[in-house]
Amino acid sequence: MELPTGVEGGGESTLVQVLRRPGGELASRPLHFFWLADCSGSMARDGKIQALNNAVREALPHMREVAAGNPHARPLLRVLRFATGAEWTTGEAIPIDDFAWSDLVAGGVTDLGAALELVADELGSPAMPERALPPVLVLVSDGQPTDDFEAGLTALDSVPSGANAVRLGIAIGRDADHEVLARFIANPSVPILEANAPEALVRQIRWASTIGLASASSPTMSSTAPSPAVATEAPSAAVGREASSLAGVTRDALNEALGDALGEAGSTEGIRSLPGDAGVMGGAGVIGGGQDDEIEIW
Repeated sequence: MELPTGVEGGGESTLVQVLRRPGGELASRPLHFFWLADCSGSMARDGKIQALNNAVREALPHMREVAAGNPHARPLLRVLRFATGAEWTTGEAIPIDDFAWSDLVAGGVTDLGAALELVADELGSPAMPERALPPVLVLVSDGQPTDDFEAGLTALDSVPSGANAVRLGIAIGRDADHEVLARFIANPSVPILEANAPEALVRQIRWASTIGLASASSPTMSSTAPSPAVATEAPSAAVGREASSLAGVTRDALNEALGDALGEAGSTEGIRSLPGDAGVMGGAGVIGGGQDDEIEIW
């Protein structure tokens, strides 16, 4: 009997053999992960665009760790930059192990509506397989849309994959439009992530990237999903762990979970109840919380 390649001298692991279907196809489902990156002129100020480039590059190894832990999902990454108009930075989605971040440059206005329409077109295209897992959309912006945001959001919501996507939003600086980000997320239980300094942006990009992958590749968001937070970090570490089960919980339950998380970390500084129907998660707590040694520069 001929051995499969890699097992007892062949080239394929036992796990891969188990996942391989009779027809030869691996029992993994594509998981499309899109970064929607604001590259408007304001992102050129105070090093914001370079901080974004650095933050995503630092997050990639952690994303690969999450992907390696779930062989049933096959993450495919793509970047959509928007400024004056919107465009994909690559012709097609790239497998996570082959993906390399190319630095973005800033300049122009903030055509978020055009970006959402491009995402809707992609998610609704015949190339998007029906068996794909819910896509992950991470929107990063420091300002307000300058085009028809409503049309773009309507287009995204009209596509089943868009309506069912895991959506996360990161606000860079005080001028970011939180109302727009909240409407994009479309889930009052999921907070807007806030970054007012490069270090905070690194944490939020890492958290959004890893939790986005983990949640989309699981039947439900689990509190055991990998989190970028580590025990040596400030109270945001515990917040990250508790917030990994955000979808489907009430605002009161989220507040309680965040309170418990900060209590576990030994501090309640920088936290208060979430306002209205949407929260804002700061760099080290909630609603503008920041680490003591971190200066807000945006």
